[in-house]
Amino acid sequence: MATHVLLLRGINVGKARQLPMAELRELMTELGYDDVRTYLRTGNIVLSTSHGRTRLVSTVEEGIKGRFGMPVPVVLRSRAQLGRIVAANPLPHGVAEPSKLFVAFLDRPISGGAVDAVDPDDYLPDEFRVSDAEVYFRCPDGLAKSTLTPAFWKKLGADDKATVRNWNTVLMLQRMLET
Repeated sequence: MATHVLLLRGINVGKARQLPMAELRELMTELGYDDVRTYLRTGNIVLSTSHGRTRLVSTVEEGIKGRFGMPVPVVLRSRAQLGRIVAANPLPHGVAEPSKLFVAFLDRPISGGAVDAVDPDDYLPDEFRVSDAEVYFRCPDGLAKSTLTPAFWKKLGADDKATVRNWNTVLMLQRMLET
């Protein structure tokens, strides 16, 4: 059995997209997953399964749509992957203010051409680094005042299935995966 974190996109952010964590845990157990735990209301699920990545994501997405009547994109990371993501943080100075350091988790890597087309200086004081299927970014003025607007994410090609977590949440999920 492998342990994974499932990162759900866009839940509990509006009245129409409410998804209670207790019901979500119940659904995951009904779908046959073990050691199901959630963290916060933003859609973080840690579970164990012998299912492969593709089957796991599709089963969870279909299960959520069937139970709650709404499509919810799911991004998956294994214990090892999340450990590498934490260790490879290209913005280490950001950990001093973990609520202003974020990771956008994507369902696929961003193309090099898309990264090259984005000038980091256009987004100062925010800073970002792209690493495979993650975008690390720091917003010194806070996320609400970020220069990394939807147009930025679209330019990167990361607007359709990215989900963002702050550094505190990333570290907590790593701890949950290890226990």
